[in-house]
Amino acid sequence: MVDVILLIRLPRVLGGCGYIALSGDDWDCVHLDELMPTKGLPADMQILCGMPMSKVFEQSLTHDDDDTDKLAPEESHEMDQLVDTALLTKMSMQKAIIQLNDKADNSHRAQKRVEILHDLLHANFDVPINFLKVLERRVVQILTAREKEKTTNWVIDQAEKKKSFVVEGTSFRHVLWIQMEDAVASAMAQVFAVVDGDNNLDHVTTGQQPEKTDLWMKIFQNQDLLSIPVLPKLSYSVLSTSNAKEATVSCRFPFSWEVKARFDQIWRQVHNLPGISSMSKLETIQKCEELLKFPWLYGIKSTHSLFKMYAEDLVRMSMPECPSKVNQTISVSLVELSKNVYKDLTQAEPNDVSLVWLHVTYEGMRDNHQIFRKLSEQCGDMINTGDVKEATEAMHLLLEKLQPSNDLLKSYASCQDWLNKVKSVSTSVELIVSEDSLVRQHGTRGEELIQNIRRLWHSTQVVYLLMDNLLQDETQMEEKLLGIITKNFIHFSKRILKKDMDMAQTFTEVTRVLKQCNTNACKTYLTIDCASCGNEFSDPVELPCGHIFCKSCIDVIKDKNCFTCSQHFGSSYKQCAPRKREAMLQMNKFRSHCNSFFVEFILKCCIKENTEIPEGVVNQLLDFVRGNPKGKDAPTRKMTELSLFHEFMDPSPAVQSLVLRILLTSRMDQMAPHLQKYIEAAVKSNQKNTDEFYFMVVRCTEDQIQASAHKALTAKAIECLNMDFSSFETSDSEVTFDLLHNIAKIRFAVSVAADVIGVLVQTQDKVEDETDLLFWKLQEVVTKNPWARIFLLRNLCNKFDLKIIENVQCNEKLSWVVPEGLRATMDETDCTDKFLAYGAKYTDVVNTYNLKEKATEDSSLVFSVCAALAAVRQILHDKERTSLIKQVEMVSKQNKKWQNLSAVCKSVMQGGLSKVSKELCLSHNSSLTPVILHTVIVVKQSTAPEMNFLNTLCSQPRKLKKSFIPTMPDTQQEMEGLKTPSSTETFWECQCGVPVLIENCGRPWVIALCPYCKRMIGGEIHKPVHGFTKLQMSADDHMGYILGDASNRIYAGCERDLSGASLCLVRALIHSCLLWGAIDNHKATADLIAGSAGDVGRFLSDHLQKDIELLGKALGKNTENAEIAVHMFLRYIIESASVDCNIDFCTTETREKRNQWENMMQSRTRAFFKDFEKNLSEVHNNILKWSETNPLVNILYNDVPKMEDLSTVGPFNCPLMWRYEQKMSIQLLTHLIEQDNSSKKYPMLLDLVRKHGHIKNIRHLPQILSLQQKLMHHFRYVDSSEWEDLTFEEFLTTAPQGDVQFFQESTSVLMNIWANLKDAAGDLDVPAHLKEKEKSSLMISDLLPLENPQTLMLIVTHYLAKMQNDCINTARIQQSKMIESENLKPSHMITCDLEEDFLPIAISNIGYVVNEDGTETIDYNFKTLEKQLISRFISEKPPINLSTLPMMERNPVKTLQSFFSNVKDKLEPLSVQDKNYIMNEMRFINEISAALSTLKIAIGFLELSLSISSPDMLLVTYMKNELRMEDRSRHLQLPVLRTCQIKHIQSLWEVLYTRRSTLLTEMNQEPFYMIKPAFHESFNEEQKNNVNSALARIRNLDLFIIELHDVIMNIDTKGIKPIWEIRGTFETFLLYEKLQG
Repeated sequence: MVDVILLIRLPRVLGGCGYIALSGDDWDCVHLDELMPTKGLPADMQILCGMPMSKVFEQSLTHDDDDTDKLAPEESHEMDQLVDTALLTKMSMQKAIIQLNDKADNSHRAQKRVEILHDLLHANFDVPINFLKVLERRVVQILTAREKEKTTNWVIDQAEKKKSFVVEGTSFRHVLWIQMEDAVASAMAQVFAVVDGDNNLDHVTTGQQPEKTDLWMKIFQNQDLLSIPVLPKLSYSVLSTSNAKEATVSCRFPFSWEVKARFDQIWRQVHNLPGISSMSKLETIQKCEELLKFPWLYGIKSTHSLFKMYAEDLVRMSMPECPSKVNQTISVSLVELSKNVYKDLTQAEPNDVSLVWLHVTYEGMRDNHQIFRKLSEQCGDMINTGDVKEATEAMHLLLEKLQPSNDLLKSYASCQDWLNKVKSVSTSVELIVSEDSLVRQHGTRGEELIQNIRRLWHSTQVVYLLMDNLLQDETQMEEKLLGIITKNFIHFSKRILKKDMDMAQTFTEVTRVLKQCNTNACKTYLTIDCASCGNEFSDPVELPCGHIFCKSCIDVIKDKNCFTCSQHFGSSYKQCAPRKREAMLQMNKFRSHCNSFFVEFILKCCIKENTEIPEGVVNQLLDFVRGNPKGKDAPTRKMTELSLFHEFMDPSPAVQSLVLRILLTSRMDQMAPHLQKYIEAAVKSNQKNTDEFYFMVVRCTEDQIQASAHKALTAKAIECLNMDFSSFETSDSEVTFDLLHNIAKIRFAVSVAADVIGVLVQTQDKVEDETDLLFWKLQEVVTKNPWARIFLLRNLCNKFDLKIIENVQCNEKLSWVVPEGLRATMDETDCTDKFLAYGAKYTDVVNTYNLKEKATEDSSLVFSVCAALAAVRQILHDKERTSLIKQVEMVSKQNKKWQNLSAVCKSVMQGGLSKVSKELCLSHNSSLTPVILHTVIVVKQSTAPEMNFLNTLCSQPRKLKKSFIPTMPDTQQEMEGLKTPSSTETFWECQCGVPVLIENCGRPWVIALCPYCKRMIGGEIHKPVHGFTKLQMSADDHMGYILGDASNRIYAGCERDLSGASLCLVRALIHSCLLWGAIDNHKATADLIAGSAGDVGRFLSDHLQKDIELLGKALGKNTENAEIAVHMFLRYIIESASVDCNIDFCTTETREKRNQWENMMQSRTRAFFKDFEKNLSEVHNNILKWSETNPLVNILYNDVPKMEDLSTVGPFNCPLMWRYEQKMSIQLLTHLIEQDNSSKKYPMLLDLVRKHGHIKNIRHLPQILSLQQKLMHHFRYVDSSEWEDLTFEEFLTTAPQGDVQFFQESTSVLMNIWANLKDAAGDLDVPAHLKEKEKSSLMISDLLPLENPQTLMLIVTHYLAKMQNDCINTARIQQSKMIESENLKPSHMITCDLEEDFLPIAISNIGYVVNEDGTETIDYNFKTLEKQLISRFISEKPPINLSTLPMMERNPVKTLQSFFSNVKDKLEPLSVQDKNYIMNEMRFINEISAALSTLKIAIGFLELSLSISSPDMLLVTYMKNELRMEDRSRHLQLPVLRTCQIKHIQSLWEVLYTRRSTLLTEMNQEPFYMIKPAFHESFNEEQKNNVNSALARIRNLDLFIIELHDVIMNIDTKGIKPIWEIRGTFETFLLYEKLQG
């Protein structure tokens, strides 16, 4: 038998098939691919078709001898024939490296990585051999993980891509090899991205310690310790433990980040063990050692050099932003301390200290590290980090240098400097002395240093508090007085240090110093307090005898004898001379500063957790609280009989009640017996105001209970009700503190229950078990004591409104709230006639029978308004009676002033308002209707000039279309206010949205940095930099009504001078007038409102309702009282005298007129709110008199409701104990500050409380930035087209499982903040496409920091960072070093939730003042509030450098064209001869494809290095010597390629690419198969002719083809559209390339 081999050459021209087959008998057809196998891939194709790539790779791995012996001979042979994994790994190495992305400062790392990995993969000793084996196993794991989702075989998939191996011009087997190279390179890139983190591969280079190299390999091969994440990417960021964008660090210890992570895991695991709290410290550490499963890691002891290396890395990784010098110092201290800890706990020599001990020691030293870093930054001029080892030593040295001395306190400026330095370290000192740290327990001289710091700080802090308060609001103190005071301070500090005083001794010494300072101040200012009342002077007058008293004290003296010398003065006294008055004011100011110091001293130095206050201190404080009894019958007490503090402090009731509150806050159990003695003394003294004092004790105690409840209010309320109620039954119980404490508990529980009931009724939620238990216990209380039920009803009505009682009665669970005897008589709960704000004037009209006669007698405007209101009342409440309507009409015929009133009544009778809105229909009994009618009546009748504008709204709204409606937002005016009179100044806008005013010509001339985001702004020669644009503003944008939807109004806000309650009040009038105007001018009103949705009545009604709601919140009232407030203000308007301002306010066509109108209304509202509480009480009394038969009104407004069997005997039945007192809220606090004209007095406090809705969100910025960083890391090198349409929910299905929970939690936080920002942030410009964004519709693009358009993530992060900076700027804190966003930690953030954190402080600064007449007034210490808010929450927080907030471009994928553009100055084209040779002589596609593949790797490395350092180097030399690619460099052995240099690489790439496409076209193959199908449409005949004609006119057709080929290959990256014309596209592309170059 003869075998005949017939070789047939069939070119791949027709069909492009990679396989050629012959048919016929006895013929075996074999393709040349099989006769010429690819090196490294000898496997049979059938076997490959049945195995995934990971399995092919795994079965081909080189096994150990033991493993090979276990295999059958045929299995071993088959396994060895699949693929050469070693060759594949080595050939893929460079491809893997070019997929890695290093930080900019480490761009040279790629080449270094080649050197290290080349040596590891090609050397032939133990470490490289082991490295290759482990690397191959890691690759298998990654390939296996990637293939889990695949259902088809990789070989078959490649075979179906017929064009791919044709384009490569090679065999199918070789294409498979290339595919395996790419897959393995991607897997290796993931491995290298981890193992070379922090330049970790340096530890396995030649010359390293064998121990270090051995440890490196052990960790690398341990899959339990070192895990490699599997990411579906084409590019990977190299791991870095440094948060800085452009800074790379090198680890000293192999894989130190993984070791630290494992120790952290063990530490958490041990601390989660049951019974951990009972374990000793030694047992805890031993437990950690037991969980460490790696003996080779445990074997690294303190005597080993690796031990110190890990200490350095541990410290650096824990605080990467810390200066290296500080970290180095801490690492040395850490090693020493770990040895001490080991020695102290084990009683053994510290030679066997393991890394576990080092790690645990650092856990106890973490805060010390943070403090040390802070001290080195803030006080670097006073301490040298080289002289101290850690924070405790540094603080001791610092406090020694800060001890008060003549040099430090020699002048006012030096005193201020000293105060700033002490303040900057205060928090750090308190942390050091408060924690039971390892440094204190085991450090060298640790306990001694702590005690010295405590002693030094004790003296320093007291002096600091005293000086800080005395210099408060002082721009300069009297030099003589300052010198005396500072000497006292220095002496005082030395005495404390010398005697090592305890609390009682310090207290005594403080009183001595205060007395001495007061004496010196008296001598300086030549005055003392009023000798009559003992308080600071108020309107001082001088008697003929020369003695000075308050004028109010002199006026009440009957015998007219001087208090001091008893000389008779009659009526002859005079005002003090200006100089004396100024001196007394200075003295009073000095004493008020003593007050604030005293309170702060008690809080910070006396009231300490778990510390009992000495009895002597308590007695002195209670003596001060007791004070001097007042009243005409009170005996005069000599100064010696008063408290010691009265000699140097203002003994006002406000301060006394505040001291009592502080004492109660400290330790209730300790204060109880002292207060009991005090109460007994008060009873024996038979003072008239004992009940008021008892109530003050109850109120203070109730506030203390609420503060101690934290967020568990319901549980605390239940706890408070666990008491013996037998004392209820005894009416003559002796007053004790325990009894008052019980009353406070019940008041607190009732208040909590009222809140729960209100929410339950409004939401109809199911009653939970805890709530049910509260109701059950409270039911028992209200059954035993009717006063508790009365207090509950008062709480419900005052917190919500009277209508809530109807809903309470309908709820079976709450049937016990309203007693049965009252239910039948409480059918109509809307029983309050708000027109009773006019009192008797209104009721007289209601009861009159002859209005005409009354009108003749009383022609005042108030009477006419009351008459109209009474007539309206008949329409609203008694539609059958219209007598007053007719009488008003009769009077209007004789008196023209009544004609408007008659018209209003007539419109109401005809249902005018119901035509505007169904909600205002009379049958609906809307509470808004009386507000509207009252407003219109007052506007029509008032002669006040500011009412003219409102009258225009009522009658002629069309006139206001081009007017600036008051209370509307106007951002343009705020910016225009920055301008000078020059008309050429222009506003521009930075990319971050901050407006920039350019003076002179108004066009950019110089380049600067934005103060907020640090981007470039401005420009040169009138050409702005990129992204800096002119701000387009139109006056029309701010005309008319532009308030938007009512649902977006969450806070009262402020507009220019109007803010808070004043703004809501004025807006209520405006909306009422607009609603009335819509009756006859519906279209004009609708045209006035921008963006009106058609239903104008509903739109305006919603806004009016919102005005009432926000007004109530601002005043701390319910909506009922808010409505009464509007009626009271209208009465105030009609009764107050009109002031002619000579301005026509019928329209507000200019901003100036609008602002003037608002200023007038602000003056009106401020005067109105001055006595608001008093006047509101009068209205309540009017309502009580009018509706005294209504039981609910009787309970609500009567001090002692008229009820059967209601006792008033005994403490539990004292009516005063059950008086409702409104609770403090942030809105109410804001209102109080605003009404105190505090925008000038306390601007920082006012600005901060106005921002309360957003300040609480600042704390979440690190978490949101962490979310952003993880997402950016995931998508940074992924083409934007792959994630633009990816939803967040879809992303979660592919995200790493370990991160899914973090992504979900962080996104929930982000969206909660977003919901708050987009509705409430008036200065936040929310793009239209994001306004309705919810979590369910989140896209990945929303969560990345992108611009054009701005994304949700970018807006939120910038807003929160800017909010922190604004708070710091508002607080006027001395600017500390700005912190970069990548270094932000929770400790850097302002973490104040004003509602939860600041309100308790505010409450503690409220003084309840008991007056002689039994009434109560409240004193607010706003200055102390401002100081405490700034000191506790803001003062030590760093501003954030906004320019460091991460930004991400939408398409950051690096293209060859972008790289070539960046290095264009280093590139040169090939010679024409070389180009022609390639285009004409190179005929083999496989050679061109191989050369292109090699060039792509070379370009990748050049791209990683960011530059071309040696452009004249031959490409072949670069490949061999620099990239170690000897095998691949053979693809450049053709003559023309051997002579090419690096500078020719772009030209060579383009020509080769073009030549390959040309050859494929000649072979009838598609070279552009990867281009979108939309670009493959064929020419028609006419187009062909036109193209042929055009091509014939081109001189250099080859050059044109190269350029055209470049255009086609870059269609996707340049955003070219299929419908564009060829010529325009080509010209645009060439222009773009020119610009890029």
